[in-house]
Amino acid sequence: MAAGAVFSLPFILYFTENLDVALRYLWSVPLGQTDPIYGRDLGFYLFELPFLQMLQNSLTALAFLSLALVFGLSLLLGFVRTESNGAAPPRRAMLRHLGLGFALFVAGNGWGFYLDRFELLYSDSGLVYGAGYTDLHLVRVALWVMVAASALLALLALFIRRRARLRPAAWGVMAYAGLMVLALGILPRIIQNFVVEPNELELESPYLRHEIAFTRQAYGIDRVEELSYAALSDLSAEHLENNRQTLRNVRLWDWRPLLQTFRQLQEIRLYYQFYEVDVDRYHLDGEYRQVMLSARELAGRLPERADTWVNRSLQFTHGYGLTMSLASQEGEEGTPKFLIRDLPPVTGEGLRLEQAAIYYGENMPGYRIVNTGVREFDYPKGDENVYTRYGGKGGIALDGLGKKLLFAWEFGDLGILLSDYLQPQSRLQMRRQVRQRVGAPAPFLLLDSDPYLVLADGRLYWIQDAYTASDRYPYSEPYGGAHQLPAQLGQGRGRCL
Repeated sequence: MAAGAVFSLPFILYFTENLDVALRYLWSVPLGQTDPIYGRDLGFYLFELPFLQMLQNSLTALAFLSLALVFGLSLLLGFVRTESNGAAPPRRAMLRHLGLGFALFVAGNGWGFYLDRFELLYSDSGLVYGAGYTDLHLVRVALWVMVAASALLALLALFIRRRARLRPAAWGVMAYAGLMVLALGILPRIIQNFVVEPNELELESPYLRHEIAFTRQAYGIDRVEELSYAALSDLSAEHLENNRQTLRNVRLWDWRPLLQTFRQLQEIRLYYQFYEVDVDRYHLDGEYRQVMLSARELAGRLPERADTWVNRSLQFTHGYGLTMSLASQEGEEGTPKFLIRDLPPVTGEGLRLEQAAIYYGENMPGYRIVNTGVREFDYPKGDENVYTRYGGKGGIALDGLGKKLLFAWEFGDLGILLSDYLQPQSRLQMRRQVRQRVGAPAPFLLLDSDPYLVLADGRLYWIQDAYTASDRYPYSEPYGGAHQLPAQLGQGRGRCL
């Protein structure tokens, strides 16, 4: 039992690491477009082929390890003995096991050769990225030959299993290896160097056209529409008046010095911090205006004198509010023209902010525990502080000793286990950064590096742009590891490139 658990552990870890590959296979969809070589829908290459390759690699590796384990045990138990006059014949029962294991291993290799036919569409061995002349006129045929050779060698292994004859097996393995080296190594190199390269333009042109067309599709540049705009040399007051709204939104402030200004004027306390300034547009009193805003998040570290376990974990749990200013105007004394400012937040231009607490943000390290016996700090008000209790459903309820033990172990913090302030309704909030929260349940999405804050209906929301991406688009060389999927695939799953 213990040996089986140890033996299966690498496969469990492998499948766990590649869970998203299985999910893509289970939820695969056709794209409605086929490849030019095999006529298969592109969804097969993006979703199904990676899973089939993972399955083939796993089964082949399992067959090989089983074969090695049986052979090792046979040596250990004396079924194969080395004597002074040479190796004694192996026992028939052991040979049956070895023959079956070897047949399964070769059959797995044969399946791999079959799947390698589709991998030719990602070949980078020649001028073209994807299947070129040599790949399609020689390698593809050679792979079919290796599929047939694998089937014959597997049958030979089953025959040997019944007849207990080793010499045919040795000849079969040598012929199989020699054929593989010749068909997939030597001959393709000869044809590429001495036939294709001297006539590269003529022979590779059809496949180069495939690469250009599918690369344009993969990156979405086949849908780009070019428009010409004539320059105006006779700008008049009428033109300026007709474009008044655009001119009023020409950005005056640069976000980098503005971030420093926000920090100096609006952080208010040392335990708050502005990390990023975003640019957005809002309807303000019926007019569409460009604004610049930043969330007042909780600082990564509290001031040294206040940095206790209770303050850090239970009391200072959230940031509060935001600062917003017009992008194209300045206020008094050269400062930004604020639309939202101060604590508690003061709003203008028809904006309203009813729920200002920020428990999750761009830079919220570690964990916090809410709904405890300690009042949660909300915001300062003059010489006093305003406190609150968390009213949402975020976090994990610490309603049992087992959960406390688990999280004390996870975070290396005995305070979770020993504190008397924790109650059955207390909730532990972890993964408090926006990208962490989105990435954990959706690892298949490529996340934009900059989530941004939005004020809507009096509440604050984080928006995380996400993209569906893949490096498995046929005849299209990936740039930076992956390229986008077609736009119709991304609808409802995040924003596409």
